[in-house]
Amino acid sequence: MSKEADQKRAVFAKYKDNLGNNRYRFIGIFKCSGLAAVDSTSIRYQRIKKQISIL
Repeated sequence: MSKEADQKRAVFAKYKDNLGNNRYRFIGIFKCSGLAAVDSTSIRYQRIKKQISIL
């Protein structure tokens, strides 16, 4: 794995609200946990935080 594997990533899901506007919902902070066991071309991520503080 490269040095980028140690980076944490904030993940947001995009969805449309009842009025048809695009919205984003925070899903969590994820960190790479290695290659998937079934498929060596896929990378597995593990959620390490469900919330973050915003200053």
